[in-house]
This record gives sequence, structure tokens and C-alpha cells, in this order.
Amino acid sequence: RTTIPIPCPELAAYTGKRVAVRTGGTFSSPFIMGVLRPTLVLPRAELTKEQLDYILRHEMTHFQRRDLLYKFFAVFVKCIHWFNPAAWYIAKQIHAECEISCDLSVVRNMGKDEERGYVNTILSLLSGKQSKSLPLTTGMTGSKKMLKRRFIMMKNRKKTSRLMSALSVAAAAMMLSTA
Repeated sequence: RTTIPIPCPELAAYTGKRVAVRTGGTFSSPFIMGVLRPTLVLPRAELTKEQLDYILRHEMTHFQRRDLLYKFFAVFVKCIHWFNPAAWYIAKQIHAECEISCDLSVVRNMGKDEERGYVNTILSLLSGKQSKSLPLTTGMTGSKKMLKRRFIMMKNRKKTSRLMSALSVAAAAMMLSTA
């Protein structure tokens, strides 16, 4: 309610779909929300062209991978199994793994300088106050522990061979069929 729509022609480079862009509110971190009508919410802070590029890469990666659907499903399961601590833990892990996977996808083809710029953009979005994660949204920032884990995963990323990917899928299929 406290945001206003803004034009963002740079968004066309990342998706052909219609995504509303808004700015304002008290948010320090950009996020995307809405499964049926996606909306990208940008912070009020002045962003450089490079920072906007990194933000759009990150958020549109979430959008293209449909991470909000995974989070919606996790919240749905949490509502049904509200009494089960495993459901709460798994929902938290889904959120964390979506962020890590998105980061790894964004920096996959980046050089060291671009990767450093991406990390600096995330750090520049942090405010003095702790930013709380909103349900059913994606966000570039998070807790100190989560950010540390994301940065370590980006730094130590390794390529996965096709053979290992195929073996992983086969092992998962076998475990699923026995359950």
C-alpha cells in the first residue's frame, strides 16, 4: 500500500512476461511477490545501473525458476502440519536453498570482478536494522548467518558433471520408489 508503480524498461532484457515494478515502503531489500500477478518491489534507495542489473538478474532468476511456487507449497504444508517441527524446518531449508541456488545461477558465468560487484550489491542493501523475511516473497538479503553461507557457497562453487547429475537423479528415483 505504501509503494508506487514505476517504469523499469531494463526488465525487458530479463523476461518477456509482464512483471509490475513498484518502489517505496520501508523495505531495504528488493523482492518479488505474487504468483498470479508478479510484482517486483525495489527499495527507495538510489541504485546504480550496475546494482539494478544485479538485482534484476537475481529476482528474475527466482521468477523464471518459479521459486514462489515452491515457497507457496512449503507454506501450505506448514499450515496443514503446523504441529510438526519437521515441516517448519523443511520450509526454512527450502527458502535457504532457493536463495543459494539463485545466487549460484546468477554468478555462474561471471568473472571475479562481476561476482565481487554482485556480493557488494547484496551488502549495500543491508540496513542497520535486521530485515525480516516476508512470507511468500523472495529477497536478496537475509540473516547474517544465511548471508555468510550464501557467500561461501558462491566462493566455493564447483561444476557438477552430467554423470554426477544423472547418478543423483537415479538415486533419488530409487529412494522415492522404495518409499
